[in-house]
Amino acid sequence: MESDVASETVYVEPFGIPHKRVGNVAVPPAIDTSSILNLPGNFRLEEDDVLISLPGGLIAEIQILELLFNLCEKQLPVERDISEAPPMFCSFSAKMLERANRKCWTASSSGHEASGFAKRKAPSTRGRCLSTILPPWLLPEVIQGDQGKVVVITSDPRYLLMRQSQTWALIKKCDTRELGVECAIGTEDTSLVHDGASFIQAYLESAAQFGGEELQKLACWAEEESRSPERIKLFFIEDFIIDPEMAITSLSRFLGILAPDVVQAKVMQRMALQKDRGLFRSQGGGDNELEHLHAVVRQFEELLAKLPEGVQDLWSKKVSKFPTSLPHPRISWLALSLQEHSSSSFSLRAPSQSMSHSAGLCRPCSYAPRGACRDAENCRFCHDESHRYLFRRDSKKERMRKKRQKERQLFDRTPSPEGLSS
Repeated sequence: MESDVASETVYVEPFGIPHKRVGNVAVPPAIDTSSILNLPGNFRLEEDDVLISLPGGLIAEIQILELLFNLCEKQLPVERDISEAPPMFCSFSAKMLERANRKCWTASSSGHEASGFAKRKAPSTRGRCLSTILPPWLLPEVIQGDQGKVVVITSDPRYLLMRQSQTWALIKKCDTRELGVECAIGTEDTSLVHDGASFIQAYLESAAQFGGEELQKLACWAEEESRSPERIKLFFIEDFIIDPEMAITSLSRFLGILAPDVVQAKVMQRMALQKDRGLFRSQGGGDNELEHLHAVVRQFEELLAKLPEGVQDLWSKKVSKFPTSLPHPRISWLALSLQEHSSSSFSLRAPSQSMSHSAGLCRPCSYAPRGACRDAENCRFCHDESHRYLFRRDSKKERMRKKRQKERQLFDRTPSPEGLSS
């Protein structure tokens, strides 16, 4: 990873769209980059706080952000007509970690120690819920802390990479107006954003990517999850698309929300209705949204194969660094998919089994720990490694040895000296 150097310089290359940089991480131009570097010493999560990590490729069209905030904050969703478009990412800028006022992070004049955003005035059962597009290497205090939860919304990095073209278009539309540079910079040629092959090449060759490079970012979050599974957890967007109820149940359990819960039930209801209109993109919901995800991954591989060999090598080097030995089964499947240039990481069985396991609703396969399951990928039961101990049984030879040892302890004892109890 590149060193975390911040600059208030506004860059335009490679897409002709203004942005700032913190090391190899590009951020919207309206953000004060020095405040990002000050985060490690000034911000930390408290016990009931939740931080939602969003991939840069999703923020342009994510449709369920409000519902995620509702669940994390334990607040009932606002009643809306189903035909009404949900509020988008820009509506929640006040909850964005990168855009919050730096004064909220510093110690008050009364000398109280700073502890994240402004303290709540009265005790509350609800913590703060914030969102961020920053990668984990810019959030060391969050990662190394022992309080709060981090919900990482993610997907196949190839899909998220392709979706970043929409994010860059959103930045051009929104943040250039705040800077007053729309005429000076925003009129630059942005054709790279709209051409798939050119966008991939520019993305891979660029010194900074929006919110951090997607492959590297997912790898780092996955490694942090393996170190602190009780605080950090990955949630794949295809889980929400395939089975919103199961995905919300899994998220609720991670947050410590146990059914029956009124907020959880209402969020499930609203998400089920929203599914037909799209959860992570505004056009096409239900199975069409999953098919779109498949299609985008295939498109990435097709376009990558047509690019110069040097560009393909850049991608191969990134893939070679992706972890292959983490305990998360989805990461293992994804690593194999990346190496084989396939979209098999989104098989129907993999997400459904992973979801039910995360939600604590799976049924373990009694044959898998012995390597005797004949159904393999088609098995209706959970093959997660954590179930192995449930069905572990010593061999016959080992059982006989333990039996003989126990018998010797009972019957082959030396008599105690006279006058002493045995």
